[in-house]
Amino acid sequence: MAKKTHQGRATYHIYKKSNIIGKNIREFRKKAGLSQEQLAWACYRRSRSYISSIENGHNLPSLCMLCDLASILKIPPSYLLIDSSGGDDNFLLLYKDLKPQHKTEVKRYMRELKRKDKYYKGSQDK
Repeated sequence: MAKKTHQGRATYHIYKKSNIIGKNIREFRKKAGLSQEQLAWACYRRSRSYISSIENGHNLPSLCMLCDLASILKIPPSYLLIDSSGGDDNFLLLYKDLKPQHKTEVKRYMRELKRKDKYYKGSQDK
């Protein structure tokens, strides 16, 4: 019985991941101004229904296909794996669009926050 529960959880996680990937493919496809048909054609002349099944979470693309889709969409493959259900608050997606000088400022600010965090953690231990 425990095995069924584990398989059920594994199936749920795969389904959840396929939903995340599908939603991200749809989002980046629309940002690129491509229809499902155009993306399918660019992706080794696949059918529109194949892209639709991925976007709707019914089909999980292979790693090779994921990389091809990312290449066509002109994004790193990792962007398709990020759960962006938080909307525009997704840090990596926001960071990607920053100008280089602003990225430097963000890094400097993060280092400062990390330094402060270490300081406060150390003071709590005493």
